Amino acid sequence: MSLLDTRWQQMHNTMRVREGTVTITGRHPHSRWSFCAPGHRMLSHDQASYPALWEMATSVSLNTLLGPTKEVAIAMHARLFSFVGGVTGPWRVVNIGTIVGEPLAQVRRLDIVTGAVPDVPDGAKWVLRGLTSNERYVTRTEQDHLVAQQPTLGRAHASCAALIPIRKTASWWGLAQDERRRIFEESSRHVATGLRYLPAVARRLHHCRDLGENEPFDFLTWFEYGPSDSSAFGELVAELRASEEWRYVDREIDIRVVRDEA
Repeated sequence: MSLLDTRWQQMHNTMRVREGTVTITGRHPHSRWSFCAPGHRMLSHDQASYPALWEMATSVSLNTLLGPTKEVAIAMHARLFSFVGGVTGPWRVVNIGTIVGEPLAQVRRLDIVTGAVPDVPDGAKWVLRGLTSNERYVTRTEQDHLVAQQPTLGRAHASCAALIPIRKTASWWGLAQDERRRIFEESSRHVATGLRYLPAVARRLHHCRDLGENEPFDFLTWFEYGPSDSSAFGELVAELRASEEWRYVDREIDIRVVRDEA
């Protein structure tokens, strides 16, 4: 608890719960934090993120931290997903391909855990983490189309899947929001391309940078599709890699898996 300023109780800190956000404030300039369930982000008063504190918060429930009240019984890690590459899990790894950049260790199985994984499981070689969030570069019309056509994950026939971790260059993150939007959609047609493959290919995007800039990747995209749509998925990723946006990618891994029949 020392990382969260143990002087809170001594300084008459206040707490409020509003719209899923718990804000703890104190007199010390570094003792104001927001526990934001929608984005799973812990922010100081100057909006700086602290990944180390996030690690602790995901392993300690708000009930433990703040007391057992109904208002603060919030699942802090509801949008955090951990992809564990190792020897256990329902997904059998078919291939791990390095598209660009440093390779990822080969594993036999993939497990997907909702929430944090405090310790690397026995036999696991890596754990990749990301948070689901709002769409960042879409218009209202594009968002409506995505919501209307995006299928849910876990469909019975969708026994094939792919996890594609990506890291983008410093040049990409140095661009302004409108510049990234121009490349993302107006030039690369990222959303329009994806819409053409719905509902065959289901998708969920995870943001790694929301956990801090020391994560090995910026994005983890999880795709699910049926065996008959494997060729279509291959066409989708080929189109995306041929776009202007992909020029800003300096590390990409393509992990193909299949779900074992029960």
